[in-house]
Amino acid sequence: MIKHSADEKVLLWLNGIEGISLSRKREILTFDDNPYKFFKNLKSHKEKIIAVCKEEGYNKLEENYSSDALDECEKECNGGIDYITECSDNYPTLLRDIEKPPLALYFLGNLKALENIAIAIVGTRSMTSYGQRVAEFFSGSFAKVKIAVVSGLAYGIDKTAHEKTLEEGGCAIAVLGGGLKRMYPKENTDLARRIIKSGGLILTEYPPERSPKPYYFPDRNRIIAGLSNAVLIAEAGIKSGALITAQHAIMQDKKLFLVPGSIFSKNCDGVNAMIKDDMGITVTEPKDVFEAMGFNFISEEEKENIEFDELEEFIIKFLESGEKHIEELLKETKLPINTLNSMLTKLEVCGIIKKLRGNYYGL
Repeated sequence: MIKHSADEKVLLWLNGIEGISLSRKREILTFDDNPYKFFKNLKSHKEKIIAVCKEEGYNKLEENYSSDALDECEKECNGGIDYITECSDNYPTLLRDIEKPPLALYFLGNLKALENIAIAIVGTRSMTSYGQRVAEFFSGSFAKVKIAVVSGLAYGIDKTAHEKTLEEGGCAIAVLGGGLKRMYPKENTDLARRIIKSGGLILTEYPPERSPKPYYFPDRNRIIAGLSNAVLIAEAGIKSGALITAQHAIMQDKKLFLVPGSIFSKNCDGVNAMIKDDMGITVTEPKDVFEAMGFNFISEEEKENIEFDELEEFIIKFLESGEKHIEELLKETKLPINTLNSMLTKLEVCGIIKKLRGNYYGL
């Protein structure tokens, strides 16, 4: 495990405390200039914390507070488990921009997987043979062009998308609804190992020993959408949790792709209803997704003849002077973050620029 700062340790500690909502945790963190200062001054903030979290919330903080509390939290991260927090340089930019970014993420595997362009593929756990074919068709195609596939390691569509991605030599990213030492479902433990071995990533906002709970999964879905440049619904009924992921994609201003299904199948009622209500982009093949995302997979010879718009040319020119952090690009282009991310993704897929570690970009 890499060495973490005091601020990172505090966010890990606070993230692991149950019974206080994420929004309240964020509010009490504002009581000081940085997380570590808040931790050191916790007891002096008692009245303000009680005003936000009630006495019960303050008691939970005090119960978990001690001189060695931060080191104790890190001890859970063993067996290859590490973590990042909002204070970390390599915290994903896409995730940082959602409404409720997690304070911390525990992970197993290759964190550089998050530097890939990524599309989430989600759907019903009780998939039909049609849903399986859809998940395999799209995930396999994405893997072949080096687009990472994000899903939730559940039965059905999730498992199929992960497996086909691995089969095609692609990058699989799985987001769990519980701790890394409480893999759920257990039957997919071997799949998780294969994802890690292949250079992919398993991650979660829940501490390693935390068992999955039903209400964790809807929250988990915001992270699946948050880590992705777009979300694709392969097959989903009216009550499918995949529709929650779809709603998060809409709220996060991500492109939402909907694959139509049989009008006679309850497994397709949810996605068909979203198509009917014009909530996303209807697609029937990977090419539809690539075109909607502005992806243009080209040869080295063709790169020299590509025409870019004025802003794209500006970004390329700006990067000629050296690697730039995304914050520098935001400042120079004055673009909204989602617009800039889409533009950077397009240039990356075209092979013109590269995304580097720590949210830096270069040629």
